[in-house]
Amino acid sequence: MYYTAFGYVPRAHRLAWRAEWIDADASASQVYARKTFYLSRPVRHAWLQVMAPDTFSLYVNGRLVATESNTSYYAAGIFDLTPLLTAGKNVIALRAARATYPGEPKVIAEGAWEDWSGHRGEIRTDGSWRVASCEERQRSLAWWYDKPFDESGWQRARARGRPTPAEQGKVRALPALFQRPLSARWIWARDSDTAALSFHHNFSLPARPREVWLGVATGQAFTLLVNGVIAARGDALATPAPESFGMTFYDVTPLVRKGSNAVQVTTRGEAWQRGLLVEGVALLPSGELKCFYSDERWEVAEIPPLRRRRGLLQPVTILAAMPAYARDVLQRNVGSARLPGVSLWKLRAPAMAFMLFGGLLLLSLSWGWSKIVTRHRPRDAQPLLSFDALCHGTVLLLLAFVFLLRYDVRLDPTFPFQWRFIGIAFGALIAAKLLTNLPTFQRANLPTSQPPNLPTFNPYLRWSLLILLILIGFALRLRDVRRNALVPDEITQALQSLGVLERGYPSLAMSDALGERPVLASTLVAYLQAASFALLGRDELAARLPSVLFGTLMILLIYRVGREMFDERVGLFAAFLYTFSPWAIVFAQLARYPQQLQLLTLLAVWNLFRALQGERVSARAAALFALSVLACYFTWEASVLMLLPLFCAALYLRGRRWEWLKEPATWASVSVVVLVILIYRLRRMMINPFIYVIGTNVGQVSLGLTVPQPGFDLFAYVENFLLLEGQLVLSAVALGGWLLTWRQRNITFLFIVLVGQLLVKTLLLPLAAVRYAYEVLPFLLLLASGALFGVKDTYFNIAPLERHGVHSLLLRSARTLMGISALTVVALTSMAFPLKLYHLPGAHPASQVRLGVYRDPNYQQASAFLRRHAQPQDVIVATHPQAAQFYYGRCDYFPETSLQLSLLYSPQLQRPVHRIVGCPVIYTLDDLKAVFARNSHVWFLVKEDRFEALCDETFVNYFLRVTRCVYEHRGAKVYLWER
Repeated sequence: MYYTAFGYVPRAHRLAWRAEWIDADASASQVYARKTFYLSRPVRHAWLQVMAPDTFSLYVNGRLVATESNTSYYAAGIFDLTPLLTAGKNVIALRAARATYPGEPKVIAEGAWEDWSGHRGEIRTDGSWRVASCEERQRSLAWWYDKPFDESGWQRARARGRPTPAEQGKVRALPALFQRPLSARWIWARDSDTAALSFHHNFSLPARPREVWLGVATGQAFTLLVNGVIAARGDALATPAPESFGMTFYDVTPLVRKGSNAVQVTTRGEAWQRGLLVEGVALLPSGELKCFYSDERWEVAEIPPLRRRRGLLQPVTILAAMPAYARDVLQRNVGSARLPGVSLWKLRAPAMAFMLFGGLLLLSLSWGWSKIVTRHRPRDAQPLLSFDALCHGTVLLLLAFVFLLRYDVRLDPTFPFQWRFIGIAFGALIAAKLLTNLPTFQRANLPTSQPPNLPTFNPYLRWSLLILLILIGFALRLRDVRRNALVPDEITQALQSLGVLERGYPSLAMSDALGERPVLASTLVAYLQAASFALLGRDELAARLPSVLFGTLMILLIYRVGREMFDERVGLFAAFLYTFSPWAIVFAQLARYPQQLQLLTLLAVWNLFRALQGERVSARAAALFALSVLACYFTWEASVLMLLPLFCAALYLRGRRWEWLKEPATWASVSVVVLVILIYRLRRMMINPFIYVIGTNVGQVSLGLTVPQPGFDLFAYVENFLLLEGQLVLSAVALGGWLLTWRQRNITFLFIVLVGQLLVKTLLLPLAAVRYAYEVLPFLLLLASGALFGVKDTYFNIAPLERHGVHSLLLRSARTLMGISALTVVALTSMAFPLKLYHLPGAHPASQVRLGVYRDPNYQQASAFLRRHAQPQDVIVATHPQAAQFYYGRCDYFPETSLQLSLLYSPQLQRPVHRIVGCPVIYTLDDLKAVFARNSHVWFLVKEDRFEALCDETFVNYFLRVTRCVYEHRGAKVYLWER
């Protein structure tokens, strides 16, 4: 209600389009576009708006103007081109890429220009633009976006029609700020060289505006005040350089009111910085724009340096002789208004007082109504008050859900704050209170202290729902499993698994000179993946099928665990959440250990819970616990970290009964686990064919206390797990529900396991990666589901009424409606399909836990291009040698000059080699030139921006100068050097 009546929510603006989408090649993942045009005179005003799914870069006359991206949605922006366009030849260049989700690459742009003689022109994407699907640099060293570049060899663009209503990106600023020419005039104090001046102006608005923006341009330090409240501050320019001068617009909507408003700008600076330009734009409720700007109507006063008081107001003078920096060609941009807290409290005091009064009035009415009911209808007081509370709770949940819609990327942030939603909520509450005046409640047959009867599910219905969830979950995890090529880490695991088929055990074939290298990490994953390769062949489906199957089995397992630890409701709801969890779907398509580890970890925790349920430790459950822990260890060795939180959870579960620590089943299971792990560690230490390791070794994670290390972050997994988008609401429900139901031992047991695992990983793992917390996801889902139903059973346990009487039916209906509302809100905010809550405050944006996101370059397509064009005698150099090895079949060299990745020193080759493939390393520029000298064709398989990360600037510049890009697809590029 506060936001609807008084508050201010910044709007997101849709852009209007008359231009058309253009693209180059539907099979590509990016499009490069150029438009060359000529101007006879310098421009007075020019602007351009651009949109693309989901990343674009804009260049004007060889200068990068902006790079915008919006993961899984449309990126949009509007830009001022006035200072960038010149008389004569001008070039606008665009690069748009489908960087994060599938579809054809396309881009749309629209703008206009006006010169000083009044001539106008339009800029629109259409069939006249030149496009290409690969980055180019000509022998003259001109990049594709430079003026000298010759695009005559590029093809004509294909026009694909105008954007549909669903194809709309949004911009933060009001488009009119850029689309209309400036009307303001430069002003200053007449014949004044005073260092500090105060400029004043009053403007009037016929209604409360929807938006108000104020732009300020001056070379001095300034303070902008609106109605006496500081809105923004700016620093003085260090030099009078024209290219550093611009106008910055600030959103001052919260400070502007209906009627008269006062604008004040105070400046302080040197004499050569004379000049002030102010431009204001107000958007009225009718959609009309009202503009106000600096002109002869403004007034100015000198501020004496010693006495900070307002001087005598005088008319300003219009600057006729403009200083070099104070010209009308300004770069417009958007700044952030900074409203001091004291000023905000002063501004919003009436609104806060009204809200406080309204809240107290509502509380008084509710308290008074409850007193009236208790006094005049004592027999019906409990059901009446319960019905009222349930109605309030349901309305609150629905309003909270509507409030969350402001963070949906497809909707305007102001969408929830409409009076109709407030009216519906109050209307529902009034209707609920009127219903209580119907005939009296029937007396309850059972006392209020009787525990609730938990609902029972028909076995056929229960199994039908579970089978349906399993089928849907399998389809979601199998869908598009081949769309993403294997990432380098997946390829490394696949190469180890292929070693099982080729040599009988997990290993890597380094090279003919180095032989094979045994691998003792994730061995259980390697054997299962090898079986999949043997059945299906060597492709993405075979590599990821074990994870898909484990992810599908998790639905059944989480249902079984929830049913045994809680009841049928918790098991089914947790299985539902897991089925549609975007994080669970994404990691079920990852050909590595996380999905398998998650299932085995849940098995271990479940068996521990079962082992400690009775008076004595269950030998069978303890044995299964030991087997699950060992399976976790052979899946990922760092999983031993879970033993400490599991021990703490076991201590809590048994309370003060310590005899379980002395039982043979306990000691036998612990002894087997410790003995097997020790033997395995000794064997791994003995098998080490390489002695020397060169580099930082960032590719491997070692256990150790991370607290004293620089960069330690205690809240790393709070951001990388609890605050992930799609899990923020779920985490809040789990934590809030635990605080209300912590006395239930099963809920607190799960809470200790969840928090303990995250805390141990924070303290002992140096790298806080998202995948390290994935195994904890089932405990969050079970905790949230158990807490939801636990709160319902604990705090909404109303004695069952006789099955006749109007109020009895209403009470049961209200309970059902509130329960469905709570479950619906949690489910919708945790799923990936109905909502796109990408703007949740405090949420950690992680594109790797969104559906339909490309996670790495497409080396598969790039390698297919190499197979079509490279000859057997050609040399292959790759920034990810394992990708070239898996998809192309070989890799000859690996470039790295910064030693960011660890290398192995080979005594046989007398030089460093890559630690996975064993190919020699190109370490210096002389090494690269030597490779060129020995060969006539050298192909480079490069990940975008990775070459710059691995090699120094001199190396990269020489490489770009002597090679050319011949293929590009979704971040993977192929360069060719030929003699």
